Formats: sequence, C-alpha cells, structure tokens
Amino acid sequence: MKFSELKEMSAYEVGKLSGKQLREAYQNVKKVINSRIKTFEAHDAGRAIPASLRGGLESSRGRTEEDLLQDIRNALRWSRGSGSSYRTYERVQENRRQKMQEALPDIDLSSADKLKEFGNFMNDVSERYGEMAKIVSSQARALYAEAQRLNINKNALLKNMDYWLDHINDLEKSDPIRTRSERQLQPSEYARKLGLEKIGGGRRR
Repeated sequence: MKFSELKEMSAYEVGKLSGKQLREAYQNVKKVINSRIKTFEAHDAGRAIPASLRGGLESSRGRTEEDLLQDIRNALRWSRGSGSSYRTYERVQENRRQKMQEALPDIDLSSADKLKEFGNFMNDVSERYGEMAKIVSSQARALYAEAQRLNINKNALLKNMDYWLDHINDLEKSDPIRTRSERQLQPSEYARKLGLEKIGGGRRR
C-alpha cells in the first residue's frame, strides 16, 4: 500500500491493517519518513521532528504488529501537518520569523540563523530561571538586543546573566567598542570600558 494511499485512510482503516499488508505499508512509510528525516537533519533542523520519530523508523524485524501500527500512526500524524516536509517547514519558519521581527523590532531577526540564535538564548534563560523566566524575559530580550548592537558574545553573557541584567542601562548608554577584527567581544571588555564593578567584587578603579 502506497504512502499516498495511507494518508487518505482514516485512523480506523489504518488500525485494521494486519499481516503482509501491514508490513508492506510499514516499509513504504519508513522509506518516505526516513528520507524526510534525513533532509531535516542535513539542514540542522532535527528539532522539528517529533520525538517519537527521531532517529527514523527502524527495521520491522522482530517487532509486533502493534508496534508497527503505532509507528505508522505517528508517521501519518506528522505527515499531515504543515511542517512535515522541509520545504513547508521553511515556509512556516519564515512566516514565524517575519512575525517575530515585527513583534521585536529592536532585535535583528533578519535570517533563520539569527532567529535560531535568539531562540536558543531565550531557551537558556528559561532553563536558568525556571518559574522566574517569565519575570525576567523582557529584560533578557533587552539584554540580547544590546548584545547584538555591541557585538557581545551572547554565550559569555549568559554565564553572568544576573550581573548583566543589573547593568542593562549601562550597556544601553555605551557606544560599541571598535576592533580591527570581526570577533565577538567578551562582556568583560564592556565592564572595563564602563568602569563597572567586578563580578562579586568592588568597583573598578
């Protein structure tokens, strides 16, 4: 049974598959889904694959019919979504990027990579602060905007997040440090420039 035919079947009809018909359907689903998964992974977009399908569908050998049916159901559920092919996923992501850029004009989200970097930064903030993340999220976004403007290494900024959240106003008043190279600057370079206190210590002299 072809993959296109399976997509048109109801959950009840799929559940009635058994024996040779089921295993044939599984092989067709596996071929299509594993190909899509490889495409996503080649574009470093594996996070878009549902957890139940990550790593791809495995061989049907030694597996029960119920196991195969469950994999087929998971695959068909994903395939019917708007982001199940990399091309449609890109369109969805681009639409999301445009909406995010409109909502956050102070942050440069002009490319998929920049959107991903911002998303990773905010995810790290969420993990770090847990239930408090909602309270500091607006400050974290402001800090990210300053990091972009001043060409500050954002991962280094995260290491001393509380310190820099207290000094957003100082960063906002700072002009960018000009360098001959295009390297990202360390937060400590701005701490020195602004005469801020050392982390855990007294004010710089």
